[in-house]
Amino acid sequence: MWREWSTHARGESEFLEEVLQRVKDSELWREQAESFLQPFKKLKSFKSLFNCPQSSDRHAEGAWVGDHLDLMSRVLFAVVGDDLHLGDIEEFRRLKGFAGELDEVEEILKEKVASLELFILAHDLGKPRTVYFQARAGSGGVSQCFHNSLDQAWNLKNEEQIKTTEDYNKEYKKFSSTMVGATPEEIQDAFFSAYQIVISYPGYAQQIARPELREVLTKESKKRRLTPEDTEDVFHLILLHEKILHDFSVGVNLSVYNHLVSYAIKYGRDPDDFLDLLLAAVFLEVCALPCRSAHGIFYDLSPFTNFLLSEHESVPGKRFDRIKLRQEKQLKIERQRLREAGLDGNDLLVLLDLKPGPEFGEMLKQIHEYAKGQGVLPELSEKVKKELFGRVEKFRNPPVVKL
Repeated sequence: MWREWSTHARGESEFLEEVLQRVKDSELWREQAESFLQPFKKLKSFKSLFNCPQSSDRHAEGAWVGDHLDLMSRVLFAVVGDDLHLGDIEEFRRLKGFAGELDEVEEILKEKVASLELFILAHDLGKPRTVYFQARAGSGGVSQCFHNSLDQAWNLKNEEQIKTTEDYNKEYKKFSSTMVGATPEEIQDAFFSAYQIVISYPGYAQQIARPELREVLTKESKKRRLTPEDTEDVFHLILLHEKILHDFSVGVNLSVYNHLVSYAIKYGRDPDDFLDLLLAAVFLEVCALPCRSAHGIFYDLSPFTNFLLSEHESVPGKRFDRIKLRQEKQLKIERQRLREAGLDGNDLLVLLDLKPGPEFGEMLKQIHEYAKGQGVLPELSEKVKKELFGRVEKFRNPPVVKL
């Protein structure tokens, strides 16, 4: 279910790079990610995934796919733990008028934790069987025979890929041993500079449809007690996420957005619900895709932002309908919270010992504004003030909804 309210006050904005550095530096999120991922590193069905290599031009978060999964996990847990708020990311705050949509994505990340954990675990399962190495001309990688053409990549047998991956990993570890005292990031960057081996995974997302990988997905889904519908959702998230990263990277793409709407309807899902979940998955993905260029590391948020903008342009009135519904919902929730805290009209009539009328109406307005941090209390006795302070504290700090 949806959380009924947000206790987060809009804070100072930070650029995504600063936010993610804070998340990566946190021992709490590191430990949670490690606790989540560690059991899978030993499983046969996941071992090759964690040890699958990646290059810093597209994955500067670490030398292995396991590093990518680790960062995605930390981001998810930081959002759930209220340490990362989408509305406080400067790049998103510049999308004027989309605060509500960002709040909704954040709520989905908190609500659908089990589904998104499964997405993190399984979305790259196809990479070990599609991994492809291509060294740039004249680089050290060519001398090590990492120079297949893209045509060859589609025809490589799984045994050949395993052999090439093992050769790459041996070369990487040999190189690492010469850089004593260097950080993993420095080693990854230096290795790429020396060997110029670009790693890609042609068609990896579609591999999840293979029976053996579909079986892994189903098995892990059952462990999380996900419904068949949730499992099917995660399957389609995995199939689509690579396409989203590509098709929304350049700009707003209405044809792709409309195709996604039709796609959701075709397999029996509510388009709004499914596309919101897909957007949440894309957020986790873009946060864990730092790319290294000649000018340093950068994060490309365009797949996420262009997805949002495409929805707005595809159905212009939908956003305003959502805003209206959101306002009505917030008003209803606010009234409920006032009632639960003993701050509604009936309770205050008794506390203030007044009768309904203009005088009481004005005092009610002032007390509610004070409770919301927008005004000051009217003149009242110390006894009444003391009681009000307790009720206001209850209103401002509602019980946390367990997910």
